[in-house]
Amino acid sequence: MASKTTESSFKEVIFLFFLTVFYTFFLNKHLHFIKLIYFAPFITLIFYKTSIYTSLWLSIICGLIIDLFSSSYFGLNAICYSATTIFLYNEKKYFSYKNINIFIFTTIYSFIFSMFYPLSLFIFEKGIKITLKWMISDLVIMPLTDGAYAFLLFSLPLILLQKTKTIKLQNLWKRFKRKSFRRSQ
Repeated sequence: MASKTTESSFKEVIFLFFLTVFYTFFLNKHLHFIKLIYFAPFITLIFYKTSIYTSLWLSIICGLIIDLFSSSYFGLNAICYSATTIFLYNEKKYFSYKNINIFIFTTIYSFIFSMFYPLSLFIFEKGIKITLKWMISDLVIMPLTDGAYAFLLFSLPLILLQKTKTIKLQNLWKRFKRKSFRRSQ
């Protein structure tokens, strides 16, 4: 039988995965002009929750989901996600599981991914031009945007989720119902 921490960790990973899939489809539809690496916050969060093998499998699955809806070569995102995961998994020891560190670690993940992606395109013989504009946008602005995306849409909901666990809103609601019932008598 699995322990409660493993079970709650698994539930949190599943919750984060479906939250990321929702953000991927919703934000891609409404903010299609911003090219986010939608699964970067999820993958950096699962580094703290799972082993390297599970993280690799989940990053490959995330890459394949992105590949299904992209116009690039099928499997290219999966390769880049998994290469970035291999490169950064052991670096999690330098970042504790705190909200500001999720922002920083996602920014670094996005930066490394932005380095692997053109390299992968070059390997598959697609002509790319590396310009100063590309370097500024893909290596500076977009990783910071991915970090802000991670903080706003992952860290803040996790903070709220943790606060609701500590406050125990269910017990609060029961107390409120008892007090309001007494007042009505």
